[in-house]
Amino acid sequence: MKKDRDLQRFLKIRELIRSLNNIEGLIIVVEGVSDRDGLRSIGINREIVVYNERYFWSKILKGTSTSKKILILTDFDREGEEINSRIEKRIETYGYIVLREWRRRFRSYTAGLGQEIYEIARSVYKLQRDFTGI
Repeated sequence: MKKDRDLQRFLKIRELIRSLNNIEGLIIVVEGVSDRDGLRSIGINREIVVYNERYFWSKILKGTSTSKKILILTDFDREGEEINSRIEKRIETYGYIVLREWRRRFRSYTAGLGQEIYEIARSVYKLQRDFTGI
C-alpha cells in the first residue's frame, strides 16, 4: 500500500518537474546553493537564482533572461515563507508574474517530504532512484 502511494506521489512530482521544465524562460528563486543543487539533481533544468547570493536583485532584474515568470521555491518553514513574501512584493513591482499556484502545487505534491527545499529534493531523488533505478 505504501509503495503504491509512493509511486503515485513520484508520478505526480515527475509530471510537475516536466511541466516546470517546459515553462519558457522561467526563473526559479531558492534560498541557498544546496536548494539549487537539489532541484538540479531531480531534473529541474530552468534558470535557478539563489536568494542569498551577492547581487541577487541585479541578477533578477538585469542579468537574467527577459522572462517575466518567477517561481519562488523558498523553504516551507516560517523563515522561508517570510522570504517568499518579501520577494513576491518587490518582484511584482517590476512587472514579473509570480507563479504562486506552482509553489502551492510543489508544496502539495511533496507534503511530508520535508520543509526545506534541499531536504525535499533529497527525498524526491530517493523516490526517483527507487522507481526508475536511476
